[in-house]
Amino acid sequence: MLNFIKNYGLLILMGVGFVVAVGLVMSIEVKPQLLTPTMLRVEKQDGTVLDFTVEVARTQEEIYRGLMFRKEMPARYGMIFILPVEREAEFWMKNTLIPLDMVFIGADGQIKHIHPMAKPLDTTLVPSLAPVKAVLELNGGETQALGIMPGDKVLHQDLGNFTP
Repeated sequence: MLNFIKNYGLLILMGVGFVVAVGLVMSIEVKPQLLTPTMLRVEKQDGTVLDFTVEVARTQEEIYRGLMFRKEMPARYGMIFILPVEREAEFWMKNTLIPLDMVFIGADGQIKHIHPMAKPLDTTLVPSLAPVKAVLELNGGETQALGIMPGDKVLHQDLGNFTP
């Protein structure tokens, strides 16, 4: 027995250490980023005005992290991603736990395309289908429930067309 401990003791100790380390890493809960909320308005083509509270992702790191790890989000709440230049864009749902509607917005604030009910944890890229300056993410199904459509206008201070 002493021979076994002598020969395999370090290996067993390393294995136990590895199991403990993995257990610690697995128990760490990754927290979602929380950015300062601002006011956003959608003006529908029929004249209806809808107000939202949104967090603003401006930096590359904030845009990459987005709404990852959120377990829930209140109604009429979301995140707007402000791109450095108007361009075609692609977004995904990596580490995003709730379904989202992706609203692709031109530099003029006009909604160009809506991708409804993006699937949680899906790494398939969702294209804007047109050059955009911003992407608004809302709870999945919210755009349909509120009747938000391409052609409606998004007003926000970072688009330069709204002062709250």
